[in-house]
Amino acid sequence: MSNPLFNIQYGLFVITTQNGDRDNGCISNTVAQVTAQPNRISVALNKGNFTTELIQHSGRFTASILSEAADFELFKHFGFQSGRTVDKFADFTDCRRVNNGTFAITRGTNAFISAEVEQTIDLGTHMLFIGLVTEMETL
Repeated sequence: MSNPLFNIQYGLFVITTQNGDRDNGCISNTVAQVTAQPNRISVALNKGNFTTELIQHSGRFTASILSEAADFELFKHFGFQSGRTVDKFADFTDCRRVNNGTFAITRGTNAFISAEVEQTIDLGTHMLFIGLVTEMETL
């Protein structure tokens, strides 16, 4: 018997944040709109991710929505190395700083949504961030 949870549809995103002089980002498939008035989104990230730690300190993040044009190099860059040991933005130029101070990824994406964290929920292995949308744009 198949698991019905495997039938839930997901997108893929690069979640970015900035705290002090550190920028970081990771791949996620857990972004969802949770309210429309006002616009709020959620993202669940593993507690061990450096991005999670930075969001807990900064209280802000941006979700760049990956398109079908995203190449495997983008996944490797943000998904196969840790920001604790690698500055993922040192030589990465396919991005732009948005109003909340984080980076929106501009290659292999079709939009971004920025948010300020309103609520954080500890889910055991993951942290769920509920954010008020502060900026969004279709690229």
